[in-house]
Amino acid sequence: MKGNTQENKEKLKLIKALIENVILENEIEKNKSKVIEKILKNEISISEIDEKIHNLEIDLYAKRFTILVKTRKEEKKEALITLEKSLDKKKYFLLDLKKDKILILVTFQKNEKENIREIVSYIEKKLKTKLQNLRIGIGNIKKNIKNINESLLEAQIAMEIGEIFEKENKTIYYNNLGINRIIYKLPNFICEEFIKETLNEDKIKKLNKEMLVTINEFFENNLNISETSRKLFVHRNTLIYRLEKIKNLTGLDLKTFKDAMKFKLALTIQKYLNYSKNHDDI
Repeated sequence: MKGNTQENKEKLKLIKALIENVILENEIEKNKSKVIEKILKNEISISEIDEKIHNLEIDLYAKRFTILVKTRKEEKKEALITLEKSLDKKKYFLLDLKKDKILILVTFQKNEKENIREIVSYIEKKLKTKLQNLRIGIGNIKKNIKNINESLLEAQIAMEIGEIFEKENKTIYYNNLGINRIIYKLPNFICEEFIKETLNEDKIKKLNKEMLVTINEFFENNLNISETSRKLFVHRNTLIYRLEKIKNLTGLDLKTFKDAMKFKLALTIQKYLNYSKNHDDI
């Protein structure tokens, strides 16, 4: 624009107002991010939350849940870039955590269907094409942003329990942890006492690979001999012979529900103890 005309002055005022508006919007978004990060990390008081979310127009009662992504340190940057490109910033909030983890906070819009599995599946597909090593923990939905740090804690627990008990399953939901969540919370000395009383480590070591495969398949098929023998491609009598051999070694008859439950629980607890011996932070 050339000249000190009134028209040019009006245009400059408009440009100034637009620039100030963009700066203000960016500043608000930055402040929103800082507040949400503090809430997630439990670094802000309830009274501060009330004040901040009102000023920043954050919806207090929108339904939210967390997804915790863990990958190799060298792949983390690629994961962040992929997520930033793939996810709508109005719905997804990304937080780069220390070491090898990324947090995704998902906010459901009003009247939006709560389809957690669909969202998680979309994120899995985006990341699996880029990353070799991936593990995901999912927390429960919270109806108030003040409680969202609980969802993060749940996602962390889901990820850790998955690493202990379900290494093959890379995506773990907190509300699907079942009895593994109870074992995770038990003191080690109680777990050790149960193992000594039920199925000590010496007995477990006597079980060869064939026996362990047989046991796992038998449990997978709900203690059904016919179905298990079919899946293992062995004769029914062969399977019964193996189960009897296991009974002689362990003192537990897996054909009975009571002993099968004890055996399954003992194996799961032993897996937890083996893991905890190598991880002092549990």
